[in-house]
Amino acid sequence: MKPHVALLIPSLRGGGVFRVMTNLALGLQEHGCQVSLIVGSVEGCVDDSLLKRLTIIDLGVEKMATGLLKLIRWLRANRPDFLISAQMHVNLTAIAACALGGTATRLIVTEHNDVDSVYSHAPTLKQRMVPWLARLLYRCADRIVAVSQGVADNLAAWLRRPAENIRVIYNPLVDEALLNRAQEPPNHTWFQDGGLPVILGVGRLEAQKDFATLLRAFALLIEQVPARLMILGEGSQRNQLETLAQELGVSERVAMPGYVSNPYACMRRAALFVLSSAWEGFPSVLVEAMACGCRLVSTDCPSGPREILENGRWGALMPVGDADAMANAMLAALQAPPPAGLAQAAQRFSVDTAVAQYLQVMEAIRSI
Repeated sequence: MKPHVALLIPSLRGGGVFRVMTNLALGLQEHGCQVSLIVGSVEGCVDDSLLKRLTIIDLGVEKMATGLLKLIRWLRANRPDFLISAQMHVNLTAIAACALGGTATRLIVTEHNDVDSVYSHAPTLKQRMVPWLARLLYRCADRIVAVSQGVADNLAAWLRRPAENIRVIYNPLVDEALLNRAQEPPNHTWFQDGGLPVILGVGRLEAQKDFATLLRAFALLIEQVPARLMILGEGSQRNQLETLAQELGVSERVAMPGYVSNPYACMRRAALFVLSSAWEGFPSVLVEAMACGCRLVSTDCPSGPREILENGRWGALMPVGDADAMANAMLAALQAPPPAGLAQAAQRFSVDTAVAQYLQVMEAIRSI
């Protein structure tokens, strides 16, 4: 009998973790599981169709910790077989809810980021305390899953436990829906006018994504070849990045249209996709661009890009924050055809593969 699985995420506002966990929820549901997606808030939902396709429980809170009592009450009333949570601060709430709920629900916590990178940049003392709490409380989870080997190694060192105790399952990203959406026409004239090649970046406009280095690299690149740069996403650094583009004299060739519901159509038609991040856990957009057959260039940041690109087989890797190296890598990529088998290589990160691995983890927990 297939289990009742609840998944816990902060919101439906988009982002990598949102895509991963909703893909997992839909995939588990397609495999016959009863699925409940618990969210801190549905406000700002970027995909209204999810409200029809999934059973969604809205805790109605901005911060997950403040929804602890509501989560406990829901677990007691519904008693799912498994709870899968994502992101460290959410995982801690899930651990507390399972411990205090008094149910037989088994807990799988998933880690999506390099702990050292994320929390060394945390702006407040409260946020910097999160990994210390994890060191104490993660032992209460029935299983820990990391989304890349790099995340697993870093987390194991932080938790002071063997890396083999942490299961690595790559994010569920590639499926027929993604490939079908990539065939849709992109909603921007740059992909329709047959003009200059478009270089694409996708992500939140925040320090982690380091789009400032991408802008500087682009300014160097167009001294040698004509091109345009499009960055999809929204965030607190928008004004700062727009000002930098003006200072570099490239603003007329840079577009930042904000959040786009279907970035895959842009990925399929872009001349090159660039990941400029200073740190990651497992950059989903790199896999998605790969699945769309787009040439790739990435920083060799912790962690994920080296695993995804198989040490540079599928795209160049360069140092974090090095605009000169990025510009050179972009130029070389634009002058070469995409590697043969690029899109097929992304099937390592299919939804079906990840769902099968999560079901194996659940079966192993049940057998204990």
